[in-house]
Parts: sequence; structure tokens; C-alpha cells
Amino acid sequence: MILAANQPCYLPAVDFFNKMSRADVFVLADDVQYSTNAFINRARIKTAQGAGWLTMPVRSRGRSGQRIADVEFDVWQTWRVKHWRTLVTNYTYAGYFEDHADFFEKFYLSGSIRQKLLEVNVALISYVIDRLQIHARILLSSDLHIKAEGKDWIYKIASATGCDTYLADSRFASYLTTDEFVERGLRLDLLPPPDIRYYQQFGDFVPGLSIVDLLFNEGVNGSRTLMAKS
Repeated sequence: MILAANQPCYLPAVDFFNKMSRADVFVLADDVQYSTNAFINRARIKTAQGAGWLTMPVRSRGRSGQRIADVEFDVWQTWRVKHWRTLVTNYTYAGYFEDHADFFEKFYLSGSIRQKLLEVNVALISYVIDRLQIHARILLSSDLHIKAEGKDWIYKIASATGCDTYLADSRFASYLTTDEFVERGLRLDLLPPPDIRYYQQFGDFVPGLSIVDLLFNEGVNGSRTLMAKS
């Protein structure tokens, strides 16, 4: 079985779901240290001015070293409306925005969103998984109670989930070596960045955007087809 893992990002990019679609078990690493200026609390979308950010304000002052699972929102009542309006402003005329508008409107404007960053990210990831019909088994690393770091964390996660192959992004090739994995009884597969180009609004194609950019512009079927071909 193939194992892959990633931090639970906010509205993750296409490569996040591309990797997930090729795994049997996908672990959301929620018990690792939260890092500012990463993709845990922000996502890139396409605007008329080019790539832009959707950023969720979180409480970080005086909380150095906190786990992703423990991160809470700062002024969390206000960001939701702003993010929904930003999506509407930039994607109203996208070909498949209406297919997803009801979900996102209710998600952002209802009072059901709690104070934990992880809960929001997992809920949005779960929505995309459902729409793209990704069949990987999704686990939170905090539920596995693995006490390890770096490559030892990977080895122990693989052992705990019964996986014999670890699927990693090729950009980590210099850090992960096949021999080390073989010694642990694991196969290492490196996945290159997906070569997915598609129609985007507002001019030239911008890579590395949130999955919503692909969904809103190409729809569910188009997104699945493009990912399968990558």
C-alpha cells in the first residue's frame, strides 16, 4: 500500500490532491509545529491583478511551538465574510463556480465554523475529496500518537498504517534517499510536480494555485481528467 502525507493546508493547491489521489493512505500531519508564512492558514487564488492570497488570521503571539492541531483563529468572526466575497468577486463568471457556490456560501457565512484552524482545513479538504471522488484513507497524525521526527516519523507512520511504499514530492529528493528506505523495508516513490495547465480567467496561466481555481474553471470532471493525465 502507498502512503503519502502532508500538512493540512487551507484550500490546498492542485499538487496536494494529485498526490492524495495516488495514495492508499494519506496522513494529514496535524501534530507537527505550526509555521507562519506557509500554506496552513492561507491559499493562493487568481484575481484580476494576478495571484492573490486568502489568509486566515490566527493566534500566534506567545504561542511559539504550537502544533497545527492547536492553532486558533484571531478575530475569527470577520475573516469568513471577506473570503467568501473575494471568491465571489473573482470567480462569479468562472464556468463552474455555481456548482460549488452553495457549499462555500454556507460554509463561510453560517455560524458553524469553530475556532480551530484544523477543523476548517479538514472540512474544506473533505469537500474536495468528495467531489473529486478520491478514495485514499485519510488519517490525522495526532490520532496515530507517533513520537518521532523527520524520516523516523515517516517510517513509523508507514509501519502503523501497514504501508510498504512512501510517495513523496520530488522536490524532497535531496533529503530522501532510496537506500535509507530500503533498509527500513520501504519503497520510495518520488512524484514530480503535476503538469496541469488549464483555462484561467484574467490572462496568462499562473501555476500553483488553490484547487478551487481548477474546480471553478474546469469543473469536477475536467479536474479529475487533468489530474489523471498529469
